[in-house]
Amino acid sequence: MDKEIRWIKGKLYREECSGNWEPYDPDAPPDTERVQNIKTRRAELQTMLDHIRKATNELQNNRE
Repeated sequence: MDKEIRWIKGKLYREECSGNWEPYDPDAPPDTERVQNIKTRRAELQTMLDHIRKATNELQNNRE
């Protein structure tokens, strides 16, 4: 399916599937780069969360 792009209320939108219009930014990085950025950020956040959980568990064990 060829993704149609329309100008709606002063902004660009792309039809992702039938009747589903998503905002479109032609200057955005390609999907593969965006997906890689999301994966990297998710891994960073998971590492931070693991550190927080470990520190919280240590604090709780010290109180007992």
